[in-house]
Amino acid sequence: MSSLIPKGFYQVPRCKAFTVLLIMLPIFASLFDLKYVFILSYDPFIGQWRQYWRILIYQLSFQNESEVMIGVALIHFAIKHLERIYGSNKFLGVVVASYFYNMVATTILMEVAYHLLGLDIYVSAGPFGIITSLIYFYFQSTPSAYKFQINLKVNESRPNSKIVLTDQFFIKILILQLAIFNIIPCATGYLIGILLHRDILPGKGLCLRLSMPKFKSEPTRSTEEINRLLAGSNNEEEDDDEHEDLHDHNDDSDEPGRAETPVRPLGTQILNTFRA
Repeated sequence: MSSLIPKGFYQVPRCKAFTVLLIMLPIFASLFDLKYVFILSYDPFIGQWRQYWRILIYQLSFQNESEVMIGVALIHFAIKHLERIYGSNKFLGVVVASYFYNMVATTILMEVAYHLLGLDIYVSAGPFGIITSLIYFYFQSTPSAYKFQINLKVNESRPNSKIVLTDQFFIKILILQLAIFNIIPCATGYLIGILLHRDILPGKGLCLRLSMPKFKSEPTRSTEEINRLLAGSNNEEEDDDEHEDLHDHNDDSDEPGRAETPVRPLGTQILNTFRA
């Protein structure tokens, strides 16, 4: 990326909050032995036990450390730039729309697979669909910064073959690692990202405002008050200048003889003394 782009999570509060949640929720679930809460499959959780709340929360937490690391890397190297392009409020709207569509699509897929095909689909816990949806938005909204090529020498009789790659190649490698054992939610999320970006599904223009609490509040002044204070300070400086000019003028007027009498050399003053 360009060096002009701010580093870290500067001015991307939504991605910063998502990164904290992505790290803290698996730690919390592991410490309190709550990982099983995020597991989702149709049988027995939905079909027998009617635990529909699992559909709402299965996208909130990953199950292992490698998935957390890849998710954080994708947010840091790709998704945070999408928030800078769209703005925090519109970016949050895209995330919420992707979360909702992935939840609905996964539920329909489990129902159809279980009742028509007799397959009990196990859905991996974690925001796989949300991340892959946002990655498609990133690919479509962010041009490649540079290109590089890899020369492959098959044999001496044939010319060298070249493979031209871009900087987005590394993002694709991370996505491939994330989707190897989680192909269903990743493929579903990527498809939803395509439909959202092409306005086939509504929600791309959704703008959600979320005010973050401020723990340290400092008194702020309005623009009019600042302008008034600046105007007052300028007037005080002008009054001081006028006062100094008037004081200098008074000093000159108090000694008119000294100002009108020419300065005499020292020798002339001595001779005038003896002459007197």
